Amino acid sequence: MKEFNKTNTVTYNLMSFTGFKSLLLFSLLAKGPQTNAQIQAAFKNHEYLKEDIAGDTLRVYINSLRRVGCVIERKKGKYVMLSHPFELSISQEQIRAIIKIYRIILNTLDVSDIFEYEKFVRKLISHTNNSDLKEALDRVSVFKNVDTALVQDLIKYCAKKRKITILYNSPRSSEKDIQVIANKLGISQGKIYLYGVSLEYNQDSSYLLSRILKVLSVDIKNDNMPDLKPVTVGYELSKTAQNTKLTDEDRIVEITDNGILVETTTTNLFMTKRKLLEFGPLCTVLYPDDFREDFISTLKRMQKEYSDG
Repeated sequence: MKEFNKTNTVTYNLMSFTGFKSLLLFSLLAKGPQTNAQIQAAFKNHEYLKEDIAGDTLRVYINSLRRVGCVIERKKGKYVMLSHPFELSISQEQIRAIIKIYRIILNTLDVSDIFEYEKFVRKLISHTNNSDLKEALDRVSVFKNVDTALVQDLIKYCAKKRKITILYNSPRSSEKDIQVIANKLGISQGKIYLYGVSLEYNQDSSYLLSRILKVLSVDIKNDNMPDLKPVTVGYELSKTAQNTKLTDEDRIVEITDNGILVETTTTNLFMTKRKLLEFGPLCTVLYPDDFREDFISTLKRMQKEYSDG
C-alpha cells in the first residue's frame, strides 16, 4: 500500500498472483468458451502479467474457481463455464411481477417509456439466459417482431413533430409513399400505431407500425403545417349500449326511447370509423352524409368479404 500511495501505480509486486489470475480467468470464461491458446494469449498480452502460464498452473486457477462454486468443464478442447455463484437469479414469482408491471404500463405509459422498460427486461434476460422470462415477455410484448431501430427513430421524430415520408404497405393499395407529420406512437388493441397528420388528406391519421416498411425522408423545417378542420359526426347508440364509456370528444345530444344520440368532433375520421365499427349493430351513423356513405361502404365490403370467405 505504501508503494501504491507513493507511485499511484499498480505494479506486479502489488498483486495477489492467484487471486488476480483467477479473476482474469473468470472474466475470460464468463465471455464464453476458451481454448488453452486463447487463455495463454490473454495472459501473455495482459498489461500487468505479460507472461506464459504453464498447464499445471492453469489447472490451479481453474480449481480455485471451482472451489468458490464455478462449474467448469472441458469440451472439445475448450474450457466452458456452465454456471457460477455470481449469476443473477430470477424466480417464477419475480417473472410474474415483471410481466404484471408490463401489462399495467401498456395502459398507462407512453410508448417510449414502455420501449425503455422492455429494453431493460431484455437486458436482464441477456445476462441471466432465463428462457422462462423470455417466453413470458414474448407473449405480452408489443415490440415482438417489430424493427426496434424504426421505433427509436419514430419516437425521436414524434418528439419534434417532424414531417416525414414513410413507405407504407397499405392493405388496399399495396406499397405507397405517405407524407405525415409525426405526432406520437400509441397502442391500440395490442398493436402499435403512428399517429400524425396526413398531408394528403389534411386530417389526423394513424398507421400500423408493422406496415411501415421504412422512413424515406425527414424534413427538419416543418414548413406549411396544415390547418386541420374538425368534423362533427352524429351517431345513435341503442339502449343496450347506453352504459358505454364515451370519450372527451363525445357529447350526448339527446336521449330517446330507442337509445341515445351522440356527437363526436374529430380530425381523425379513420379512428372515429374504427371506434364506431366496434359497436357493431348497436350503432347507427347519422351524419354527415359523406361519412355515413363511407361507413356503409365499409360495412358492405366487410359483409362481402365474410360471405366470400
